[in-house]
Amino acid sequence: MGPSREHRQIITCFVPLDDDPFNRVTLQFTSEEPDFLEHSPTSNGFSAGLENKTFKDTHHYNLNLGDCLIFGDFVPHRSYAPPKTIWNRTSFEFRAIKPEDALENKDYFDIQNKCFVQKNSVSNLKIT
Repeated sequence: MGPSREHRQIITCFVPLDDDPFNRVTLQFTSEEPDFLEHSPTSNGFSAGLENKTFKDTHHYNLNLGDCLIFGDFVPHRSYAPPKTIWNRTSFEFRAIKPEDALENKDYFDIQNKCFVQKNSVSNLKIT
């Protein structure tokens, strides 16, 4: 999200929604501890990525419908397409933060109150 928009801590949940997620683009992780990773726009349908970065110790999971991946903000990851992969995927992704880590002028969903909120103002997003 860039240094001026990043949260202090974040947890990501990735849930594939296709019947055959093991045949589609998935997430790849590395055990390396790289320095700051500069993201750039990509041409493969994703808004930003690490197209020119090579990791040595990588892992990906052959997910089935109903599986999910949950990981923290310090886990380096990227979209990954194993050979003969279908390049589109349908997934549900959300990120969880602590309320005190909310950023100004950004919408969040408050699980306890079941509505969208902003840190110091009212969100214009509504549940329909």
